[in-house]
Amino acid sequence: MMADIASVLLMVLSVALLVVSMRLHHANTVGLRHFVGSLTAALGIVQRRRLERLEQKNRNRLLEDSVDSGTSAVELVHRAITSTTFSVIDRFSTSERFKASAQKARRTHDDTSRTFYRSIKTTNKTLHALANVLRNNQSQKRDSQSGQSNNRNKPDA
Repeated sequence: MMADIASVLLMVLSVALLVVSMRLHHANTVGLRHFVGSLTAALGIVQRRRLERLEQKNRNRLLEDSVDSGTSAVELVHRAITSTTFSVIDRFSTSERFKASAQKARRTHDDTSRTFYRSIKTTNKTLHALANVLRNNQSQKRDSQSGQSNNRNKPDA
């Protein structure tokens, strides 16, 4: 009879321990879900920032390339117009002195316009490089400030 009572007590104790362990398992599962959710949200923010930076970088590259190719197109049209104009002057001018003067003007004009368009392209590249540096500094400050505010909101362990 004592053995039966001991068996029943052990079974009740086993069931009680099983219930406690199931409750702990449920609490751990809920905690893990909250942790995974928080981690996913944090990684989502990081990923979104990375994608925003990449998108901004691509927009900047597109803008820089647009200015560069637009400048090249304008330069080509400009050269075509001036070549035509100076060729007409050279072909139809009767004065050798005027032709020589026109050729000198053409060389000066070509050198000046080449320098001008080169300076536009160089300035374009420099401005975009400067903008990238400023943007990177700004985003690093923003990231470090958001990291500090996140650390302030976390309780000490």
